[in-house]
Amino acid sequence: MRLSMTVLVVAVLMVAVTGAQPQRVARGSKVFIEPNENGMHTALTGAIAKKKVPLTVVSSADKADYVITVVGEHKRAGWARTIMAGGYARGDANASMTVEHRESGTIVFAYNVEKGGAWKGIQSAAEACAKHLKNHMEGK
Repeated sequence: MRLSMTVLVVAVLMVAVTGAQPQRVARGSKVFIEPNENGMHTALTGAIAKKKVPLTVVSSADKADYVITVVGEHKRAGWARTIMAGGYARGDANASMTVEHRESGTIVFAYNVEKGGAWKGIQSAAEACAKHLKNHMEGK
């Protein structure tokens, strides 16, 4: 009876462990960033390096543990804002990203940012995404 109870407990634990979905992006994981039309994927790649996010960006989804999808846009300041700011007007940028565990299809991280008055356009939005991804990885 005791042996069968032990076997049952071990079996339940094995199912729980093997069926567990990743809750955080692990340090040192390989990520593939889906290319898009406006270059946001390139900005995010640079931001990951600049913010020292402990990930390796790979060139193929087949080699990745996670797939990142990111979209974003930058709108330049309008003529009225430019005149009022004396040529120092800043545009607005926004970005949305998801990080998906490739094998399970589970979204483990998602983030959206709107940067009003972004000096560097999509770079500012990409850096915010990278910073929050790093915070997620560190449990902050």
